Amino acid sequence: MTTTVSITTWTPDQQQLISSTIAPGCSNDELRLFAYACQRTGLDPFSKQIYAIKRGGKMTIQAGIDGLRAIAERTGQLDGSETHWCGEDGQWQDVWLSAKPPAAAKTIVHRKGSQHPFVGVARFADYNAGQGLWSKMPATMIAKCSEALALRKAFPADMSGVYTTDEMDQAEPVTVAAVEPAPALPEVKAKDTS
Repeated sequence: MTTTVSITTWTPDQQQLISSTIAPGCSNDELRLFAYACQRTGLDPFSKQIYAIKRGGKMTIQAGIDGLRAIAERTGQLDGSETHWCGEDGQWQDVWLSAKPPAAAKTIVHRKGSQHPFVGVARFADYNAGQGLWSKMPATMIAKCSEALALRKAFPADMSGVYTTDEMDQAEPVTVAAVEPAPALPEVKAKDTS
């Protein structure tokens, strides 16, 4: 027996808004894939937790750091985190006060019941996009990258394949194709397993 399962609860107006502002230039199939990602992660595109971004002609699904934090918190297993920065001297500090960007940031995520913490280290040279917030707030930006790395290590089943926009800023430029009216997302047929 087959039952019909809606992949989202988006109204036609919300679909149009997503197509024109949150996922501009995406095809029908890309919008469906984005809808699946929103459903799987439980992230809300209207709260700017998740985005569909075209890079080099291909859609990538990216989340804001608040989206990854929300996923981790929702598991009930997040037991805190801490971030440190270091300069070229390799000395880790719990606050970055220099006007010069840090060489790296390290975030340690603690997961309840785990015997060890999960560490993400991000080098500024690897992620620096050289513009925008990377020029204005380099310590904050590299800290978000290290936190995303650590959160994915701590919660791989929940965050696999979801990268933050901050991590992807240095990637290929974002391209936006002409936006057409949003297609209706078809309902997906799922097999009844009962």
